Amino acid sequence: MGADINGVITDFPKTSNRYRTDVVEPPLPHVAAKTPTSTPSGTASAPRSPNRQPRVVVSVTALFMALLLAMYLLF
Repeated sequence: MGADINGVITDFPKTSNRYRTDVVEPPLPHVAAKTPTSTPSGTASAPRSPNRQPRVVVSVTALFMALLLAMYLLF
């Protein structure tokens, strides 16, 4: 009993022994607090780009209504 299986089962044991080295990961860097970026006083910030979702919803709804109207007129 006790086959001493170490988690690697393969038909090529010499290959698995070659790759069974201890992997050491470097430590993670320390966490540094970021200072908030702000615009200097007296200058205006750049305008934000508008969200395009309402325009897409309106166009999809208009297309759907046009398709319904066309189907109603055909049948």
